[in-house]
Amino acid sequence: IEMSLSHGRFLFFSLVLLSISSSSLAVICDSCEGEDCLADCEGDYCIQTTFNPKWGQRSLIDSKKRVKGCLKNDMIVKGLKPRCDQYSKSGKTEFCICNTKKCTSGQKLDKLKTEKIEKITCECVGAHCKDRNTCEGDVCTYVVDYRIPKKKTITKGCMDLSIPVFERRMIGSCMVPPLTGAMHHENITNVNDLFKIESCICATEKCNKKKPVTTSERELKKIETEKCDFEVIGVTGGKTMRTLKKKCTGEFCYRLNFNSTKGKMEHYDVKGCVTFNNEGAIDPIFSSGNCAEFTGGELDMKMCLKSENDEAMERLEAVVKNNEDESVEAT
Repeated sequence: IEMSLSHGRFLFFSLVLLSISSSSLAVICDSCEGEDCLADCEGDYCIQTTFNPKWGQRSLIDSKKRVKGCLKNDMIVKGLKPRCDQYSKSGKTEFCICNTKKCTSGQKLDKLKTEKIEKITCECVGAHCKDRNTCEGDVCTYVVDYRIPKKKTITKGCMDLSIPVFERRMIGSCMVPPLTGAMHHENITNVNDLFKIESCICATEKCNKKKPVTTSERELKKIETEKCDFEVIGVTGGKTMRTLKKKCTGEFCYRLNFNSTKGKMEHYDVKGCVTFNNEGAIDPIFSSGNCAEFTGGELDMKMCLKSENDEAMERLEAVVKNNEDESVEAT
């Protein structure tokens, strides 16, 4: 009997370990720009998305690129349902995510469930608006420029997501410096000016009418406790631009690093501070984990968000839990 019980326990734990290891196995995905991929990569999910990096109003590549690749690491929620986001008006597919082998290929991609999305209307203020009061985009922007001493200039507008996935994580926040060049409206020539540019993004109709982060000054003092490195390094055409190294204070410290052999921006590494709206939500693909990585074609990206503030982490975990509950209710 003892031998039988031991054998039974061994089989049970073997099956548990097999189940755990199987669920954590990486999925093989297409990795390329365009439709027909010859290369592949491994990650937690396969995604198809777009890449169109900008610096203010100036595009850093010739045209918007479709890119397929892999998404992984602990900032991404486990067990996401496969889907594609498709614009209602144009019918163009913006983003697909799935977790079976080569699921962004051909007919496999066509079989994914499609969810309709809409561009949103944003207020537009500033020279870039060209006499328009509103504009349409994936998100709205609210930019505070402190470059002129004792004066701040506010510009508003809209932007389409310019890099795979990671701008989505910053929706409902204000950050210094802007995470990407698409998040400021001017073609800044002195990178040290980015120390004086605060960029906010949000994703509901005319949400940039006022500053998206409405947390009171008293509350901000409680949650903005992270002392973060503050630096931007970029390589364009083999030429390196680098800011001074400074410190900033926020709810979270962030870092985005990417390398690309396409376009004018070959390398970009930005570190800074970000604070989120305490009434906001985050995109359901994100968890409370620290980092996520994307690899696809000739593009490698990694983003991390970190905070030692217990209140900040509790707020984040509550939002993630709410997303999970809503996902269960939807089924």
